Amino acid sequence: PQAKVSLIDSLRRAAGRLSRDFDVTDQSGNNVSMTPIERKSFLTALGLHRLGRQKSKHPSESLPYLLQADNEWNINIATQWRITVDNYGLLQLDISWTYLLLESMDNLTDAMQRLEIAERVFAGGDGQSGPAPAAVFCRLFLLQGAAYRYVGNVEKSRERLDWAYALCCSLRNVCEGAQVKRLVEALTAEEFHVISALRRTNGNIDQAAALIQEDAEQEAMKAETRNKQHHLGLCQNKTDYVDLDMVGQVQTVLGLMCTSSLADLDYQVSTGLLRLANNDMQKCIDIYQDVERNAEGVSRRFDIYQDVEQNAEGVSRRVRDLDRELEWQGLGKKARNLPIHFKVDEIALATLISMGIDKPTAERALKQADNNVERATSWLTSHQPNDDSHNGESSLPSAITNNGSIPNVASLVHTVATMVSNAGRDSKRARIDKEEMEAEMMAEAQLKASLQDHDLEKDYLGSKLDEEWAFLHKFREEESTNS
Repeated sequence: PQAKVSLIDSLRRAAGRLSRDFDVTDQSGNNVSMTPIERKSFLTALGLHRLGRQKSKHPSESLPYLLQADNEWNINIATQWRITVDNYGLLQLDISWTYLLLESMDNLTDAMQRLEIAERVFAGGDGQSGPAPAAVFCRLFLLQGAAYRYVGNVEKSRERLDWAYALCCSLRNVCEGAQVKRLVEALTAEEFHVISALRRTNGNIDQAAALIQEDAEQEAMKAETRNKQHHLGLCQNKTDYVDLDMVGQVQTVLGLMCTSSLADLDYQVSTGLLRLANNDMQKCIDIYQDVERNAEGVSRRFDIYQDVEQNAEGVSRRVRDLDRELEWQGLGKKARNLPIHFKVDEIALATLISMGIDKPTAERALKQADNNVERATSWLTSHQPNDDSHNGESSLPSAITNNGSIPNVASLVHTVATMVSNAGRDSKRARIDKEEMEAEMMAEAQLKASLQDHDLEKDYLGSKLDEEWAFLHKFREEESTNS
């Protein structure tokens, strides 16, 4: 349908605008190195996947979005990400689940192939991603059992369905309703997070509470790491961020003071070298030695710290050149001109800029409106300068006022007709522009929700598994009847 195509196009445009401002991270919270095209496709696929999941109660409407998300993954995203990122495995699982809901026998072969891919991803086929938790495998085994059942492989079907049943029973038993409610109220945590924690601790309430607190602390540390990487900026290859785990190694090898403070000179030197060397240790050493050899007009000093200062200036010059190049290409560090206590919402800012408002004005408007786009637009409208373009003269068309003469009736009728026609076109264009802007805002909101949601935990690890339980009982009852 045209509406769906329009929404997909809006998602792609939104992904292009937002790809710089959102982090793609691995399971450890580190920024992932993707090309700009890969980042855009990844964000588009994530938004489409989220749209498909939101429509899961209507499988025939959900499936086109899921398949389009799969298309984004396969066209522009490198194979290494498809086999190591949980999102791709979850997408294969969701497509296969939708086939089951639709009872689509024509797609049975495709479903089995997708389930094989999902199993490889969740099992951590290359060792880079850890094994997916039991809740994910519960649905995987259920789907595999259903697929084998439909092709007539009774033995394989019974095996996988038995695995799924055992897992489902175990996972549901360790998170009883009373326990979940108690922790939700005590920790003011979300239900899915509590269920996930209880499952990871085998139903131990005290350990689950401690785990929830630990998760929150780790998430804060990951956010701090990402913020520091953004502050430092992209590496020379315009794709990677500084590998902060390498900073201490560089400092040790080069004899610098070991520090993690952004204000310390030695830290600036080591992180600058990593940016220039694309996180390659040997290149860091080579660049540092090259800076020492080419110190302009300054002889070698005996004082070690003065040597560091001298070399730091050489490294800083090269880093500044890199920053200028990145800024020129639109990849520079984000501006932070507003007071530290107020943070502009990037989605709201992008929305106002897409309406033709310059960035400083948009930031001021959002500050006045507390990041509310509608109130910011109203503020901008009420604070526009007075239009003095006519300087007090009549705003009537020149055909009517030219030389003060009165035109003939035919000319007047033609002029008025032209004005009405132009007004109609302007009104239609304004309505279309408004619809397109609303579509863009909705698309960006979808992307923001996809990126901020804990998809894996919320949709799987913290799921009550009610749907899986219903299907398992259905299959077991049918098998009992047939036997």
